Formats: sequence, structure tokens, C-alpha cells
Amino acid sequence: MDAACWHGAPHPAAVQLDLRTLAARPADTLPALLRTLLDSGTTPRRTAATGAPAAGLVTRLRAVPAEEQHRILLTLVRTQAAAVLGHTDAGAVSGDTPFKDLGFDSLTGVELRNRLAAATGLRLPATVVFRHPTPSAIAAELCEQLCPAQPDTSAPAFDELERLEAAMAGLGAHDEARGRLAKRLEALLWRLSDGTPAEATGEHRPAADDGALDSASDDELFEFIDRELPS
Repeated sequence: MDAACWHGAPHPAAVQLDLRTLAARPADTLPALLRTLLDSGTTPRRTAATGAPAAGLVTRLRAVPAEEQHRILLTLVRTQAAAVLGHTDAGAVSGDTPFKDLGFDSLTGVELRNRLAAATGLRLPATVVFRHPTPSAIAAELCEQLCPAQPDTSAPAFDELERLEAAMAGLGAHDEARGRLAKRLEALLWRLSDGTPAEATGEHRPAADDGALDSASDDELFEFIDRELPS
């Protein structure tokens, strides 16, 4: 129904057809409309989706930045769309040109869906061409499904760091808690760097028990934190 409305047919209707029976008849005895439903006298082409993303494609995508991921998937969509339309070069399909303007109809839209489902392993809706009307839009949808954005887990840590900074502002210059706090911060910095020895990085890290930070001023302590925890 969506495809019929898309093309503005004057009398759209949903009809249940026995395509196997049609395929058994000589093609020249069928009306032109019915011949378009068949592929060289056989049932319509179907490409089964596996339901699992193609491992090689996903591995390749996850090894590159987001912009490159979109470029790879856009090339895939353009290549498959060109093949459906009978072109030998993906250059015949622009990434921002609507499929309707490229000459796609309901049948070729389903054929493109099948090809993309086979290439990616995703279960795509038959209306994917209508929901995402350009190759670039479909590439973005494929990218979202194959390589979903990872949530930022660092926000809580930075929130706690800000709370710590606020609490440190209340410590006096000679507060004995400053030394214990300095050692705890130093230990956390070691954990943050996965325990990499100072010699391996060429940086000087004061030993946890040398008291280097015990007598540090507020400005020196904050400078140490800023140097060891860059934004």
C-alpha cells in the first residue's frame, strides 16, 4: 500500500498472488504488470538475512573512526543500489539523492533491502528505502545498528573529582589530613596509569612514602593534579 501511494496509482489494491503459478506460465502470456513481479520466469529473488551482523564487516568498522564507518557503509549502500538499478559503477548513485529520484520503486526497494540484509546480517524492514529515503540516510541507520555509540562512563568520575576539589578548598594549610589525602591521590594516580613505572614514561613520580606532597601548598597540590590528570 505504501508503494502504491508512493507512485500515485489511481486504483491501488492489495492482491494475494500465487507467484509460482505465474512463473510456470510462458512470460509472453502474462500482462506486463505481472511480468515485473517475476525474475526471468522464476519466483522473486529473495536473500535471507542471517540475523547476525557479518563478522568481517563489523570487525572492519570497529577498527576505524566514526566518519570512516559511515563512508564504508555508504559505499556499500551505493554499490548495492547501483547493482539493483543495473549500473556497473557505484558512482551512478549519489549519496544524497532520494531513491525515488534514482528510479526506485517498491520492488527494487525490497531488492535493495534484501541485498543489504545479506551483506550486513541485519533484519531490515521492507520499507527501509521509504523510511530512510537516501543512501546516506540508510548508511547512517546501518552504522547505528552495527556500531552503536558507547556510553560515556567517565562522567561520574569527573563529578567525584569536582566534589573532591571543593572539599580540599576547606583544608587549612597545616591540616594533618593534607598528607594522608596527598598519598591517597598519588595512589589513585598510579592506578589510573595502570601502575606504569615512572622510569618507563620518563616522568618523575614521587614515591608514595617520600612525603613529597605532604607539605605542598594548595596551589602546588592542584598543579600536581592538573598535570597528572589532564582534561
